[in-house]
Amino acid sequence: MLSICTTIKNRSRVHTDNGTLFLFPNAIKSLASSLRLNDDVELVIADWESTDWPLREWIEDCIPHIPIHISTISGREGFSAGLGRNVAAKHASGDLLFFMDADMLVNRAVIEYGLKVANNGAYYPTVVYKLDNDKEIIHEGGGNVFMAPELLKRAGGWPEYWEHGFEDTDLCAKITEISPIITNDKISIFHQWHPQTNIFKNMHASTEEDKLSTIEETRRNHQKQSEDNQRAIELAISKSLTRNPNTTHSGLNSPVRADTRGLRI
Repeated sequence: MLSICTTIKNRSRVHTDNGTLFLFPNAIKSLASSLRLNDDVELVIADWESTDWPLREWIEDCIPHIPIHISTISGREGFSAGLGRNVAAKHASGDLLFFMDADMLVNRAVIEYGLKVANNGAYYPTVVYKLDNDKEIIHEGGGNVFMAPELLKRAGGWPEYWEHGFEDTDLCAKITEISPIITNDKISIFHQWHPQTNIFKNMHASTEEDKLSTIEETRRNHQKQSEDNQRAIELAISKSLTRNPNTTHSGLNSPVRADTRGLRI
């Protein structure tokens, strides 16, 4: 069985100057269209008491043909992506895990490729980020990854940081020490555009700061961090390739690449 694991807080209705973005419903619809009736799949969600649109009000209508398990993380201030993913993994029943961010659009090709290769290592789908100026940032790594539960356990689970970011890069670095990293730049998943915000600090569904912040501002603020993180990922992958010559890793020399953790809120 494939367990699709995600964690969420207030990503179902994101209010912007141009209207409301239904990020998580769109992600779930893309997942539903990527699955087949005979797929052995479950969806496992760790929800941080979302208040923008309670999941149980709509999610079964979007993806009615697979089991859905929702665990609520209650009584905790802030947000930890790593803790949420660990909670989802704890409640997963599958022999393969797919960690999927709540604002991604997936497709059948990535699901099939993950099922095919992820028992041989950690498969990080290529992620395409669409920006305001119609440019794209292509990123390998991050919080979207297929792996066996045993591999996650050997890596020590997701780091449970309370600021947003770094848990994905740090886990990737740990995995490269013990397992092949697998990528395929011929197929991709897609990040839905949304404004940059500090929503994970105050956890309101909509704030004035949401409206004032922009992706371009975030790119400038996080440029040095992005470059440092990318170098760390490539160094870790290089070490993995040295130890595991059969590892597949495509696209390291892509012309436009960056760690876009600051854009994935």
